[in-house]
Amino acid sequence: MIHLLVSRCLLGHRCRYDGGHCALDELRDLPQEIRLRRVCPEEELGMGTPREPVALLGDPAAPRMIGRESGEDWTARMNRWSERRVGELAKDRITGVLLKARSPSCGNGDVELFPEVLGRLPRRDGSGLFVLALRKRMPGLPLADEEDLRDPRRRAAFLRALRGRDAR
Repeated sequence: MIHLLVSRCLLGHRCRYDGGHCALDELRDLPQEIRLRRVCPEEELGMGTPREPVALLGDPAAPRMIGRESGEDWTARMNRWSERRVGELAKDRITGVLLKARSPSCGNGDVELFPEVLGRLPRRDGSGLFVLALRKRMPGLPLADEEDLRDPRRRAAFLRALRGRDAR
């Protein structure tokens, strides 16, 4: 059995910063052997919905998560939550993850990463704090986003990786 952790917003839950969702139709077509498990780092941390948008600043290996308007620093809280949640997932033998692209918690290499000052032009090669914790604790874990699932080749490669991991 494949256990796939999925961002709640991709499942149609209204948990995004603006109170919306981004339901992913492609999830309906997944093979029956895949069991979906849900995650929303911001909600599970207690940031609320709707909430102030956050941005990543600084070092790509250890970015800070900062409120875009208030300047509130969520970094330590999100890192602690992520480490605890990833520890639980490692014990539960999660097979892979499907997370929201470009999210400051869930994005994988495509998140806006600002220099130390908001307002300056960002790079778009950052990874979310939850993803960084997943990579650190569970290297080799198949990880995709909704854009991967929409692309037939990347979707097929992701499903192969899930099945290969499940065979272990």
